[in-house]
Amino acid sequence: WIHVISMDGSYRRLDLGLDLMNDQQPQVLVPKDTWFAAERSTADCEFVLIGATVAPGFEFEYWELGSRAALVAQFPQYTDLITRLTIIP
Repeated sequence: WIHVISMDGSYRRLDLGLDLMNDQQPQVLVPKDTWFAAERSTADCEFVLIGATVAPGFEFEYWELGSRAALVAQFPQYTDLITRLTIIP
C-alpha cells in the first residue's frame, strides 16, 4: 500500500499490484505537497519497493524527510499510522 496524506489533512490508501479488477494499480501518482509512505499490504508480501520519478528535476535542497513528531503535530488524526510508518522521532 501507499499511504498518502495531503496538506489539507485528507488521506488516501492506494493499493499497488496487477489485479486491476480489484482496484490495484501497477503504479500511482502522488501529488506534490503530500506526505507518503509504503508498507506491505499482507503478511505474505515479503517486501515493498518504492521509487519516485519527479519532474521537473529533483533538487535535494527541497527534499524533506518527515519526522514523527512534526507529522503527528500536523496530522494528529493519523497518529497511529504515522507512528507505525516512521523511524525518525
